[in-house]
Amino acid sequence: MDLTRCDDLWFEDGNVVLQAEQKLFRVYRGLLADSSSTFSEMFKLPQPDSAEQYDDCPLITMPDSAEELEYLLNAVFKPGYLESMLCKNTAFLIGALRLSTKYNIQSIRRRIVDELALIYPRTLQGFYHRVRHPVHEQFIGKAYIAAELARVGEAPILLPAILYCCATYTTETILDDNGPVGLNWSEKRACIMGRERIMVAYRKLEKQLKPQALPPTVNCELPGGQRCEIQQGVWVPLLQKRRKLTAHWFMPMLSHGNDLSWGPGVCFSCFDAMKTLYHNELNAIWEKLPEYFGLPSWEDLRAASDL
Repeated sequence: MDLTRCDDLWFEDGNVVLQAEQKLFRVYRGLLADSSSTFSEMFKLPQPDSAEQYDDCPLITMPDSAEELEYLLNAVFKPGYLESMLCKNTAFLIGALRLSTKYNIQSIRRRIVDELALIYPRTLQGFYHRVRHPVHEQFIGKAYIAAELARVGEAPILLPAILYCCATYTTETILDDNGPVGLNWSEKRACIMGRERIMVAYRKLEKQLKPQALPPTVNCELPGGQRCEIQQGVWVPLLQKRRKLTAHWFMPMLSHGNDLSWGPGVCFSCFDAMKTLYHNELNAIWEKLPEYFGLPSWEDLRAASDL
């Protein structure tokens, strides 16, 4: 078997050699042990006299892919490598997150999960601001990749927002085979069922915004509030129209306050009251995302993510 040294991770004064597939990495066991409790325990095990050696160093055969181990070791031993790769390479994110979770390198695992949490956040307000983060570009139209990351990183706290994004795709896209990285069948079912539940909740919100369902606005700036009450009726059709025109007819939460359009004949006090009601109800829907997708509560998801 021909073995190849990884030049970027072959330190002449390194004191342990790791082999993944046919690739060799000569690194520092002390630094690796400091980073990983798993490696620390591994290195404490007594080695028999017949233990394999390579270049006068202990040789440890790893059961991982060479590519993913290279990603992980670069993140451990190369300053700045992790930060430079976060927004560039989904293969790096998957590989480094999988192995940092497997070998309990929490500094790397948590850094990657924290970055993913910026675009698949716990709160609706955070979701509104997700596009500000560079890592977001890697997942446009590819939220199913993030589902794989949540699995390999044991970070289910990311799943409600991920499944919400996946639920915005067509049913055909959801059910398609996305290759080795993507939604499993349980998640595909959750997307389709969750979409139906969210749409039911959103239609209830539309009914709440009908003029006859709204409480009187005590601060109405128009005489009697009657003109405002009549004009409020235009907002429900606007919401319905927006839902129909949005990609795949299902994106009620992705805009930030632009669903309700102020128009002539509506005072600002009544409009602000309408917006407050609308956003409070959207937040209530967001809080129920785990329930809609058949997941544990937000609190249980956070506890299971060990963050």
